[in-house]
Amino acid sequence: MKMSMTILALSAFLAAAGAAFGQASNAADAEQMFKKSTSNATWKWGYTGEQFGWNTNGDLHSFLRKYKVTKDEAYLDAGVKYYDAILAKMDTGPDGFKGYIGPFVYRNEVWCDVHVGDALIFEGILDFGATVMREPKLKEKYGAKALEYAAVVKKNFFEKWAARGTWHEDGPFGFYVAWDKYGAPHEFKDWKVDEKSAGSSDNSLPFNKQIDCGALAINLWQITGDETYKHTAEKLYGFMKSRMQKFNGAYHWNYWEPAGQWDLGATPADIKAGEWNPKVANKTMRHWIQVHGHRNYQSNEMNNIVKAYNAGIVFTEEDIKGMIQTNLKVMWNGDEAKPQYANSNADLMQLLGKADAYHPPGTKDIAGEAWAPLGQFDAQIRKLASRRGDDNGPAISFDRRDVSGKVELPAAFAQFPMGNIRTVHAACVLPSVFVSGETAAVFCKLLENGELEVSLYSADGKAKIATLKKGNVEGGHDGRDGVNYFLWNGTDPVSGNAFESGNYRIRWTVTNDGYRELPITILPKK
Repeated sequence: MKMSMTILALSAFLAAAGAAFGQASNAADAEQMFKKSTSNATWKWGYTGEQFGWNTNGDLHSFLRKYKVTKDEAYLDAGVKYYDAILAKMDTGPDGFKGYIGPFVYRNEVWCDVHVGDALIFEGILDFGATVMREPKLKEKYGAKALEYAAVVKKNFFEKWAARGTWHEDGPFGFYVAWDKYGAPHEFKDWKVDEKSAGSSDNSLPFNKQIDCGALAINLWQITGDETYKHTAEKLYGFMKSRMQKFNGAYHWNYWEPAGQWDLGATPADIKAGEWNPKVANKTMRHWIQVHGHRNYQSNEMNNIVKAYNAGIVFTEEDIKGMIQTNLKVMWNGDEAKPQYANSNADLMQLLGKADAYHPPGTKDIAGEAWAPLGQFDAQIRKLASRRGDDNGPAISFDRRDVSGKVELPAAFAQFPMGNIRTVHAACVLPSVFVSGETAAVFCKLLENGELEVSLYSADGKAKIATLKKGNVEGGHDGRDGVNYFLWNGTDPVSGNAFESGNYRIRWTVTNDGYRELPITILPKK
């Protein structure tokens, strides 16, 4: 009996000693992570800026990842030290708001802060905040810090970029445009428009940057409970979702699409009445429209899309299933032993199933890989992603991880994508809500030449009201080819009479293909 008790006591002692050793080991590892993260070359630049945000993004998330694996708060303690240190690196801009100011990535001769540079850093910090606010024990210890970080982000991101005039809304949608003010290196006052940066200023941000901002809004809502930021996230993600295209059950989206007429480049004076004006549009489009040529862009977007789904924002289970189909039926070659991945629009480009559509892993010029975040919902994707070491944790399920109960999405967002078509891979009305008599641009981009009809339909899409324009148009696979648009003021092109104010749909139909739609609203004249 004494020997048995001695063995039990020894076992307990060894277990306690092992736990203490493990904690000490984790604490040492966490401190080493902090030192390594704050001593790399990026931290020695003497400035920050957008590239600083990209270079530090991985470190920002590393402390929380290690905590989730070990459940040792030493990693959270080290994370707080890191977050405090990186926030201290902000500079004060010309208007009194703080941000990560450094060389403009498209023209290093001038300095600025940009939405994505701020968002990449702030989101990593607020991911910590949202996590600790979900767990009572962690909230008690770190909750005040989480709220402190939230206040910094509220002022120096959402209030800053709104005060600078970069936030725009169009009906249920919201989006950011780039700021066009810059300063000389190391000077944080008297910023001005830089003519040499005009090609990258004032155009709307690409979707990856829009939803980086949306992910930040989700975190701020989860930490503070302020639904203002939930609605901001809905507007940003809803804008992206409204531009998604469905073809045979798969989902497609471009890296960038115009959000306002300023993105088209052409002024109304450039456009001749009654013409599609492809030559004008192709010459002056502010940006190319196509899937990004590097796989990490859509993979990172998928991280944020799944984050939104888990928070009950914009995306439905049907949407996720459509993205799974894209990844498995369009992109993957079906070979588990030697997986290869095509570009996500291989079916639109009519490359599906052709050998030259697939490129080996590591190829830089193709946006294809297993979309690991979808492993939360699909066993095959989880298996493919596990080859890279990705793990989606709990059992496969469509349950939303960060919100409980049934989620009712606003109808404005749940209805997208609308239609089924291959050739029209971008379509919008700029703006989609406008006053009768004012000018809207009815825009689309086609992959191939074809006969296109653009019509006005009832709000439910059941009744055709009028044909706005019809004819043969140019298409093209290049990012700037196939752009076609015309200006419209809400009147009947035959009679010239104004349509009644109210809700409608614009439908783009290509002969022998299909159609896609976008809801619009014509407001009465004041």
